[in-house]
Amino acid sequence: MGDVKNQWRLLICGLIGVVLVLCLVLGLQARARMHKKQTLHSRKDFNDFDRWMQMTPRFLAAGGGHAYYVDDKLPNPPIILVVFAPFSWLPPAEAQLAWALCKAPLIVGIVGMAVALARRGAGFEAGSWKVPWLLAGLAWFWPVIGDIQQGQTNLLMLLPLTLGLWLAQDGCMRGMARGGGRDLAAGILIALAIAIKVTPLIFLIYFLGRQRWGVVAGILVGLVLWLLLVPGALFGWQRNLVWLAGWMQVMIMPYVAQGSVDYYSGQSIASLVSRLLRQVPVFINHSGTSVYVNVVDWPEPLVRWIIRGVLGVMGLVGMGWLWRNRPRAAGVEQEGRGVARQYLLETAAVAVFMLWASERTWVPHYVALGLALAAVATVAGDREMPARIRSWALAALGFAAAAMVLTSDLNKLLFGPDGGEYVKTFGVCLWPALGLVLVILAAGWRPKTMAVSGSDGGLGRRAKKQ
Repeated sequence: MGDVKNQWRLLICGLIGVVLVLCLVLGLQARARMHKKQTLHSRKDFNDFDRWMQMTPRFLAAGGGHAYYVDDKLPNPPIILVVFAPFSWLPPAEAQLAWALCKAPLIVGIVGMAVALARRGAGFEAGSWKVPWLLAGLAWFWPVIGDIQQGQTNLLMLLPLTLGLWLAQDGCMRGMARGGGRDLAAGILIALAIAIKVTPLIFLIYFLGRQRWGVVAGILVGLVLWLLLVPGALFGWQRNLVWLAGWMQVMIMPYVAQGSVDYYSGQSIASLVSRLLRQVPVFINHSGTSVYVNVVDWPEPLVRWIIRGVLGVMGLVGMGWLWRNRPRAAGVEQEGRGVARQYLLETAAVAVFMLWASERTWVPHYVALGLALAAVATVAGDREMPARIRSWALAALGFAAAAMVLTSDLNKLLFGPDGGEYVKTFGVCLWPALGLVLVILAAGWRPKTMAVSGSDGGLGRRAKKQ
């Protein structure tokens, strides 16, 4: 036991060192690119953070500002301006370096929360955990690189989400009567993630289905806090309401009302189906020619309904899986590890569906795949799992690690100058995510006699093995 703890301490220290070096190197690279841009007097944005740093001062200008949400160049609600404001006060090159360095504590915190979620569900000393977690780390590494290089906010969203899920896991193990305060705090943190990226809103549906009323209440309170109260107090109530209305008109209403898909090279189900079933340009190759990969050319309204149907079927399969594991009986002694493991599997599956269902899903967004990678690594190293499922888990992690490497510049060496675009076109992130989800579904599939619970509305409590 002591050896395992010492190994984890060394691993954590090594992780912190690697993350700090990684963020520093990528930050210095971004700083140099910004200096080069300024020297050349270029007006082209070289990453998302560069664009946001140009927009933020216009939003925050004295006298009410002169910027509004007119397109998706700033995809986040007004609360994000609270985060961006201090960086906009720095010289552009130094802001790039500072933003990259801020990713280091985010990464360490996310990994810590993922490990904490997993350790409650399986003691790592009970099985072989080193190889599965190494493969999980290798797979997660490349989306993290993409997030840092593009200066995006996915890691900023993922930290409060994982922290909220960890608190909610503690609440489900304690039972609703004892988890009220933690559940409320969990919901407020999950609401912060929703206020940053919107897509974690799917966890509200999950906790509603699991009757975790404390978490649901926390999410609703948190949405009011993060979308209205905090930015309203800082920027002015009227200005915040105008911004919020503009943001919803640009980012929410087109997708809700029309289901429009305008991003044909993304890593979502909507993007994949659309580029296969419609004649739309996926990317422009190095010679300046538009590339199409469609097999048919069906009308856009029909394709929209097909996308809804595919996502609907996936959602129904997931709901059926969750329903099978629902609380059904009272008076059974709770096995904390079984509850924590099932919770980890369920929330990991929800996180993957979150990526699939959003049309605006790119490679850096797959940092949210970290929850699924942690869940499958736990399955692979848990001797309580059947050997067959553990083998599947290890294979899925290996496939994910190999596939995610292709999101790097290595694809240009393997497949030519347009290699990166082609591997993204064929779903370089989608297929490894599908493999992880299949393992999660198999690992969480239990006979009805084993899926029982008390009346606290938490996750299923396991009956003792017969």
